[in-house]
Amino acid sequence: MNIEFLKTLPKREIHLSLLVILLAWGGIALAVLLQYVGIISNAGHHPWGCVLASFVIGYLAYIKPRRDIVTLCTPICAIAIFFGLEPLDPSVFLHVLYAITLMIILLRLHWYFSKKTTKEEIVRTPEEEAELDRIWEERMKR
Repeated sequence: MNIEFLKTLPKREIHLSLLVILLAWGGIALAVLLQYVGIISNAGHHPWGCVLASFVIGYLAYIKPRRDIVTLCTPICAIAIFFGLEPLDPSVFLHVLYAITLMIILLRLHWYFSKKTTKEEIVRTPEEEAELDRIWEERMKR
């Protein structure tokens, strides 16, 4: 895959992609910083950066020409992973793994779902059209 196509993306998609990266990694950094300063007791209990990044990447998938069901479901997955796992204690390691996953999904979204599906339009000469009409009429008589 050639990464040159990223230069052809619309500015809105580039800005949303940068926002996903900023929210995911910035949220982790902010939670760790707040734990280090002593404002919060456990940075693992504050996944808001990854959750917000999931909603932004879901919106980014929605505005693409082709929709990706995996990326559209990332907000649901974020809520299920970070708020639905009661027995598990979320950690910063889980946040990092989720942020890495978001980056992979973001690249996949841009590589495979940025272009519209192209159907080859067949251009026929009038002679070819007449021949196809003749064949069609013969088949209809049978």
